[in-house]
Amino acid sequence: MKFKWLAFNLFFFSFCSVQVGIAQTDFTGLVNNFRQGERDNAAAISLIKASIAAFEVGHVFEEQMQADGSWDVTLKNGVKHRLTSLELQEAIVSADLYMKDGKDSSALKYAWKCYALMARQRQVEAPGTDYTTALKYLDGEVEVDEIYELLGLEKNVKKFRNGVYVENLCAIVAWRGKDVVFSCNGVMDRKGKQINMSVFYRGRFQIVDEWDADMHPAKI
Repeated sequence: MKFKWLAFNLFFFSFCSVQVGIAQTDFTGLVNNFRQGERDNAAAISLIKASIAAFEVGHVFEEQMQADGSWDVTLKNGVKHRLTSLELQEAIVSADLYMKDGKDSSALKYAWKCYALMARQRQVEAPGTDYTTALKYLDGEVEVDEIYELLGLEKNVKKFRNGVYVENLCAIVAWRGKDVVFSCNGVMDRKGKQINMSVFYRGRFQIVDEWDADMHPAKI
């Protein structure tokens, strides 16, 4: 009897997984646009992809280029940064990102700038930290559950209880331990590979364009 019950549940779970998988599609194209390299920075890359999915390229923060080639940047929480071209070049090397299947490189180039700004914000959070050390912080040291603060998105994050169904949503960051993924509509990017969203990635939050700041601490 127990064997029949187990067999039925395995069949039912497999059937449901197949049915859900049929409709899954990443309508943003970000899963396969660019990919993570060999570094342990999946949390940072997943946040960047989720942020671009929520706001689109060019709208995660405000920026104004200066005559000397630097950028004056304002994050959505109002924090301001000056990003130099040398800092951007260092971030490009540190991020270790590559084009995958995408033909438009604008998302990748914007991702590099997001990565650089995350390091600059880390310097604010950890006074006395030099820029190179701040970049290394993104490479496996950062805690994923509050990583959105490094892009100034405290008021643009919707948190969920562990395991809540999010397969119908986009701009999702999900994780199990240090294994972090970006997910859109049930399709996730795991270290450059496209696979269906897994229930084992129980931690999850969504980057949203608008969110009630008073509800920020709550988990749905």
